[in-house]
Amino acid sequence: MPYLGLIQLIGKYVFLAGLYLFIFWIFRELFRSLKIEAGAASTPTTPARTQRPAAEMPRTQADTQPAAASSTAPAPRPAPASRSKPCLVVRDPGGSGLTAGTEFPLSAAVTIGRSKENSVRISDRYVSTHHAMIFLKSGRRILRDRDSTNGTMRNGKRIAGEVALNNGDLVTVGTVVLEYRSNAGA
Repeated sequence: MPYLGLIQLIGKYVFLAGLYLFIFWIFRELFRSLKIEAGAASTPTTPARTQRPAAEMPRTQADTQPAAASSTAPAPRPAPASRSKPCLVVRDPGGSGLTAGTEFPLSAAVTIGRSKENSVRISDRYVSTHHAMIFLKSGRRILRDRDSTNGTMRNGKRIAGEVALNNGDLVTVGTVVLEYRSNAGA
């Protein structure tokens, strides 16, 4: 068995080469994510209204309230069709910088968190990057915590797993309190 030592030596070098490739891949991904974050931080910020299509924009109560009737003002516009869609309404903005009364229309699946990738972006230090999600399941809106650090609460109680939302439920994410409305006009 004179070749056993040679086989072991080759095995060690193959293992080390694999280890170096793995470490190289880890550092490449790390630097790539840092580059993306640095690029996002260095780009000038523009108002949110120019970043998202109008269908995804949060609405404030002032946007949805008809103008006061006056002799020179045109007749109030009918309520938009989106008023019948479910939404989340900011009840207490906490430390997020949001405005109380801001509405976030809900689609079939909505993600909530600090990351730009989320449907509902909340810039609050107690909100995780990917904090929670609301989705449809058997015709009901379901709230699920996405393993966030500080948890997600419904009506003041921390949720575990999935919970069904009812009209008027309060969803707390970080320091922000959102009210779920199954019908925005309700």
